[in-house]
Amino acid sequence: MVEGPGKRGEVVQICADPECEVHGKPDHRAEQEAAAKARQDEWDRRERLAKKNRANNRRLLDSVLKNAPATLTRDDFRMLVLASIERLDCDDWEAITERHGIETDETSEPDAARFELNKKVQKATEAQLIRMLIEIALLSSGNSDEELQPSDLLVATAARYATKPKSRATVPTAAQKRGAA
Repeated sequence: MVEGPGKRGEVVQICADPECEVHGKPDHRAEQEAAAKARQDEWDRRERLAKKNRANNRRLLDSVLKNAPATLTRDDFRMLVLASIERLDCDDWEAITERHGIETDETSEPDAARFELNKKVQKATEAQLIRMLIEIALLSSGNSDEELQPSDLLVATAARYATKPKSRATVPTAAQKRGAA
């Protein structure tokens, strides 16, 4: 029986069949399943592509390692320095840019410091590149606030090179060098 305006008091038949195209709830299951299948297909495609790329990259790496020279060249040292720089954490990044006198104002140009350091690497001699590799390898120990243990790489390298730390007054930082110039 209708209680609202228009057909008040009349008895009407109401369709309660959930499968009814006119009165039933809309069934979006087919659309949802099609969308899920499309997402899964895209994920599978990307996974296959990633697997193919990984296999190609590994074959290329194996080929490079097979043909690597016994004695490294300047280009090899440059590649090692650049790869090492890319893997530096924030603290070591700040330390190396300071040591090389590079401003690290991230607000004005975030990649400027990286560009400047890469420029220095490109211009470096073979001896400078070797020194940079050693510097990067020992940087975290050199900037540690902790007392270094005898097993630490910096301590072991200092013993191998028979070196002792110089007094603080005789080793100016890059920023101090720039200020004096």
